[in-house]
Amino acid sequence: TGNNWFYQDENGQSHEVMPFCRAPYSFAGWRDAHGRCVSQMSTMDDGVWPEELQTPTWYTRNGCREMNHDPGATELHRESGDLADLKELDLQRRDTLDAMTRLWCYWVVQSNCDGFRIDTLSPLTPGTARHFSQEIRHFAGSLGKEEFLLLGEGCQEPGAPIGTSPETLELTDAVLDNGELVENLDGLLLGKVHPQRFFTMFDNPAHAPGSSGSGRFRVMFLDHRDLASASVASREERYRRLALAEGILLTVPCLPALHFGAEQALIRGGSGVPGFGSARGGADRFQREAMFGGPFGPFETEGCHFFDPSHPTYQRIGTIGRLRSGGDSIGLALRRGQFFPRETSVLQGPFMVHNSGELIAWSRLFRNQEVLMVINTHTHHVRGAEVTIDAGLHPAGTTVRYLYRSDWSPDALRNISQATQSDQVLEHVLDRLGRSVVHVSLPPSGMAILA
Repeated sequence: TGNNWFYQDENGQSHEVMPFCRAPYSFAGWRDAHGRCVSQMSTMDDGVWPEELQTPTWYTRNGCREMNHDPGATELHRESGDLADLKELDLQRRDTLDAMTRLWCYWVVQSNCDGFRIDTLSPLTPGTARHFSQEIRHFAGSLGKEEFLLLGEGCQEPGAPIGTSPETLELTDAVLDNGELVENLDGLLLGKVHPQRFFTMFDNPAHAPGSSGSGRFRVMFLDHRDLASASVASREERYRRLALAEGILLTVPCLPALHFGAEQALIRGGSGVPGFGSARGGADRFQREAMFGGPFGPFETEGCHFFDPSHPTYQRIGTIGRLRSGGDSIGLALRRGQFFPRETSVLQGPFMVHNSGELIAWSRLFRNQEVLMVINTHTHHVRGAEVTIDAGLHPAGTTVRYLYRSDWSPDALRNISQATQSDQVLEHVLDRLGRSVVHVSLPPSGMAILA
C-alpha cells in the first residue's frame, strides 16, 4: 500500500521508514493529510481506505527490504518487507488475502478489464499466489470472462527471462519477458549484438501466441526509457529509433505490450523543473498524469492532456499495430505465423545474416501468406540489400507490395489503405542464384513491411 502509517522505534519515536527486521515493529500511528503521525483518522484524506486496511496487524511491519543488512536472511526474507516507504500487507493472513482478492474483483467489474499483470509474484508464497489466481479466475468466469488473462512477473535477474519460475508458469496464463529482450534488442540497434543472437530468442515455438504449454504465452515489452539506443540528443533520431524498436516487437512471435509513453517517445528528463524526478516515482508520475489528463494533471493542470495523436512515433507504431490486429491474412500472419530469419546480400555478395549496421530481415508465414519485415540497423546511413523471400509463394517476375515504410509521410501513414494502392509501392521479385529476392533500401533506423 502507500505510505499510510508510521513505525515506532524502541524510544517511542515515529518513523516513515525503518531498517528490515524479522520481528514486526510497533505501530506508531496513521499518516494524516499533512504528513503528520496521528493516532486516529479524522478525515477521508488521513490514513488508508477502504476500512478493512485500517487494521495495523494486517501489515508485516518488518521495515524496508532495501535496508536488509542481515547476512543470515533467507531469500524469502530478502523478498519481504516494505518497498521503500510503501507498506507491505501480510498476505499470509487469510483475512488480509481475502480482502485483497475482493478488492481486485471489484476493480475487474469497475474497469471491465479482460486481464491484468501481477507485479510481482516473487514475494508471494506459492500457496498465496495460487489462492489469489484461482479466486480471480473463478470470479472473472462468473462474469463470462472465461479467457481472463493473468500476466505474471517473477524474477528480474539481469539478462534472464522474467517470469520463468515454476510458480509463475503454473499460476498465470502468460509470462513477462523484458530482461533478455531489452539487452538483445538494444545491442542489435547499437551494433553490439549479432542479429543471429536476437533471432535465437524466437527459436522456441512455444513462445508464440496460440501455442500451448506452461505459461501459454510469452508477453514482451520494452521500457523505452532503458534503451540506450534511444538515448540520443536528436529528437527526430529518438523518434525513429523508438518506432523501430516497437515495430520489431509488434512483428516477432510474442504478445507485445506497449509501455506507457513509448508511443510519445517520452524520456526521463526534466532537470530544472522543481520536484521533477525527486519525489517517489520520479518523472514517471508526471508522465502518467500528462498522458491521461482529467481533473488532476501534471503541474496543477486540469481538464487537458498532452497525448499527441499526430506524433510521428505514434503514427508509425499505430500503423504497424493496425496491420497486426487486422482480420485478414496479413494480420493472421503477423500474429500467428511461423518465424523465419531471412538472409540478405549486400553489393552482390554472399547471402547471409549480416552483422548489425546492415539490413536484417525476417518473415512470418501463415498458410499461403508471407509478410516480410526489413530493418536498417545502421543509425546514421542509408542501407540497401537484396532480401530473400519464399520462392514458392513469390516466383521471379511477380511483385510484392509495401504495406509500411517508416519514411512515409504523416499523411500516408494516416491513410495507409490509400497509400498502399499505388504502383509506386510495388517491388519486383528477382531471381538470384535460384532464390527469390527483392531489393530494399531504407533510411537510418528505418523499417519496411512487405507482402
